[in-house]
Amino acid sequence: MFFSGRDWETSQDQGKDERSKVEILDENLLRTSDCGEGSLSNRTTTRSTQSRQCRSGFGTSLTMSLSGPDVNPIEHHWRDLKIAVQQHSPSNLTELERICREKWEKAPEYRCAKLVVSYPRRLEVVIAAKGASINCNVCTVRRQRPLYRETGRTADRPRSGTPCVTTPAQDRYIRTSHLRDRYRMATTSARVAPGTHNPSISAQTVRNRLREAGLRACRPVVRQQCSLWAQTHRRWTRQDWPKVLVTDESRFCITRCDVRIRVHRRRNERYSEACTLERDRFGGGWFVMVWGSVSQHHQTELVVIAGILNAVRYREDFLLPHVVPFLQAHSDMTLQHDNATSHTARSVRDFLQDRNVSVLPWPAKSPDLNPIEHVWDLLDWRVRARAIPPQKCPGTCRCLGGRVG
Repeated sequence: MFFSGRDWETSQDQGKDERSKVEILDENLLRTSDCGEGSLSNRTTTRSTQSRQCRSGFGTSLTMSLSGPDVNPIEHHWRDLKIAVQQHSPSNLTELERICREKWEKAPEYRCAKLVVSYPRRLEVVIAAKGASINCNVCTVRRQRPLYRETGRTADRPRSGTPCVTTPAQDRYIRTSHLRDRYRMATTSARVAPGTHNPSISAQTVRNRLREAGLRACRPVVRQQCSLWAQTHRRWTRQDWPKVLVTDESRFCITRCDVRIRVHRRRNERYSEACTLERDRFGGGWFVMVWGSVSQHHQTELVVIAGILNAVRYREDFLLPHVVPFLQAHSDMTLQHDNATSHTARSVRDFLQDRNVSVLPWPAKSPDLNPIEHVWDLLDWRVRARAIPPQKCPGTCRCLGGRVG
């Protein structure tokens, strides 16, 4: 964000606005530089714990934001420790623990001091990246502030910029080669594409050209097993799929943040207080875990899961009283369940094999292939569409049972 000199000449009020921006930035930088003492606290450090520490003279506590791992400088220390441990290639847990302790004790003091000294700069970057009160990058104002104090304006003389090291033909070659080979590395293109001024170009230049062309490096979606399973069962007919008994577990929370919620905001209001919504990442509050199974013409009873679901409970509470009698009554049916640990345990596999229950092989990490997910979504919408939503777990259980019935 740059301020043009034409605006300064045409309006005196804009000069006042920019002066206020510089003053606000100075105030923010001074405030962040004074936050270098104390210890970080997360959700495990409650307000009562902090008050007891202050009363006992144990020290002050610096409250950290909920989603702010990039503010903590110790993350770089963990990265250095992991790299040092991986170089020794430990073969067991005991050796891994020993190497971790040795590398932790041998950590250089200058590295820790450097991380602590970088705290004010880290906070400045967070202000610039995650919403400052002036909606402007800190580096931009830092560059414009000396010029403004000397000349009273922020207009800078025009420059031609850094000369381009690649020609338009080379830019087209880089773009075309990466479109043909999506897994081509930037370093490979940098070696084979000569520059206009140097014998070779850097990999960052290749990344910049690809970014200008709208190509960004992302992790590929690994769906090999899912694709193979879909190709294997693509020839199943409408007479084959009704013979599959689909089972799954789901959790219903009393309070949640729906991802369909939208907020109307203006530009640069993303992190304003009126446009932000705080929520618990994993639902929070009361929730109910249920299990059910459906097919085209049948459905079993909805069972509430109390506690942790392991292989023994899955075999004794779900397979034995619900699945096995249903499959014995319908001998042409096939059981389908995902690859959860409680489903693929050896005791569960032996139990199903002893009772001649055929199981449909299922690819890993493929919840979008399970049709019962749509049943859970429809059930959730019906429960929340009630005039008086349930406020406790027993009410949620009764509501779910009524909707299923």
